[in-house]
Amino acid sequence: MDQNTYLMPVADSFGQFLSMITRTKTKANYNQNENEFNLPDITFPAEALELWEENPRRIFNESKLFIPIYIEKLEASERGRKILAKFKTLVPTEEDREKLASLKKAGLLPDGIFE
Repeated sequence: MDQNTYLMPVADSFGQFLSMITRTKTKANYNQNENEFNLPDITFPAEALELWEENPRRIFNESKLFIPIYIEKLEASERGRKILAKFKTLVPTEEDREKLASLKKAGLLPDGIFE
């Protein structure tokens, strides 16, 4: 079939497109039945930050879907930014590198986090 060549792209990647249509959760529209760990605009509680400080490698055990959310949550606090700095010292396994590469390719992982 003929394609309409006059269409303009709305995003550079599918991941970027999805991020444009996904509803952002904030404290204002947060439902108490939802898991606050999966909401990017709500920072981690102090107990969770302690776990991240003790073992920053646990980021590699998280689902690819949640890594970008967790990074965004960590960027939202001073203590979280210190944890992000620890990510730069981690040596990812081959499996971890593949996971990170797919997130970068999809535009879901900021530059410099694991470098």
